[in-house]
Amino acid sequence: MDVTIHANMMAQAKAAADAGNPNSIARHIAETHSTTVDVGRMAAEAKVKTVVLSHLLPGSNRPGPAEFPDTTYIEGVRQHFSGQVIIGRDGMVL
Repeated sequence: MDVTIHANMMAQAKAAADAGNPNSIARHIAETHSTTVDVGRMAAEAKVKTVVLSHLLPGSNRPGPAEFPDTTYIEGVRQHFSGQVIIGRDGMVL
């Protein structure tokens, strides 16, 4: 496998959601999305060459200024993975 694509969220957002209402949408998202650190770990274990992060939470895919810079997401992946990391955007072709 050369590429892995993940919907994900930053670990800080997951921790905040974990502290809240157990029936909230934020809680559901926290339970069904990988953190960037988890993505890096899975990518390293799978020995892929490239990670594509998509469906970023908190969001930076929407038009206008990003809520968090791309480097925020990449830093989590880098804790375990040293290959190429791409921030997926709507309409992007790889």
